[in-house]
Amino acid sequence: MVTVGETVPYGYIFLLGVDADWHLYREPLKAASLAAMIELSRMVIARETERRYRNEFIYDILYNNLPNREAMVNRGRLWGWDLTRPHLVVVLSLDLEERGPEDEALWERWRQVVQHHLKQRVSRAILADRSDQLILLVPVASGEKGVSKGQVAGLVDFLQKTTSSHLEGRTFCAGVGRFYENVADLYRAYQEAKVALEITRLLRRRGTLTFYDELGALRLIFNNGEQELMDYYEETLGAIQKYDDEHNTNLMETLAAYLYSSGDYQRAANSMYIHVNTLRYRLKKIEEILGQDLRRIDVLVNLYTAFQVKIMLEK
Repeated sequence: MVTVGETVPYGYIFLLGVDADWHLYREPLKAASLAAMIELSRMVIARETERRYRNEFIYDILYNNLPNREAMVNRGRLWGWDLTRPHLVVVLSLDLEERGPEDEALWERWRQVVQHHLKQRVSRAILADRSDQLILLVPVASGEKGVSKGQVAGLVDFLQKTTSSHLEGRTFCAGVGRFYENVADLYRAYQEAKVALEITRLLRRRGTLTFYDELGALRLIFNNGEQELMDYYEETLGAIQKYDDEHNTNLMETLAAYLYSSGDYQRAANSMYIHVNTLRYRLKKIEEILGQDLRRIDVLVNLYTAFQVKIMLEK
């Protein structure tokens, strides 16, 4: 066996047989290895050149650099893409603590895995990469939210399983922009998908798919400055945190359990391993401290949002 390539192995050449004089083939094998490396290098360069041009065109769409819809559609035809169809924009990011030089090979392997299996699942999907993210343009058959979201959710779930299988249990986060009928509006969907992804990462939700139009109030607070977020958190939950600090209680934990259990007393109590009456007592105390009624939906929304802000600030 002879390796094709030195620093990066492109493949291997095998000599089959049991001849004791196999070493006589050593030089011919080296020559064959060199010829194969030259040809494979040429193929890699051609593939990377195509990838670069494809990325540049997709960037032009996503940054609205082309004059009109017709220009986008016509250039898309050169690549075999039907941009008259609606597409959803999905941005993927591999779950890494901090991407370092040692992760470059891992990321490139992930890109290749996604590229290969994406075509198997959705043959007309479009893939680009930018920095440490992969960008998918997924054609959808319908503008109905439930249908198009279901298509994307199924695709992302498939890619999650594929990633985990090929990359030793690795996961990725995904953000999805809103549906736009016109390809000329995909630049808006791209910015929305990036926001959805960034909020997901700030909330430390690994392996999660997030739709921009489901972020609710988090969309409104995302672009606020750190001081404004700190003020909002302090005004909303500061009194509870102060009470916990002074009395060595865990009302913050109790309130979080209640909110994340969607207001279900039994589920919240079970998650904290306490009796439901103990939970009710603590929630009553929280209402007294805040001067708020936890049965009001606007109060619950504000408190839930404040907890998300807390996670963002800690990040």
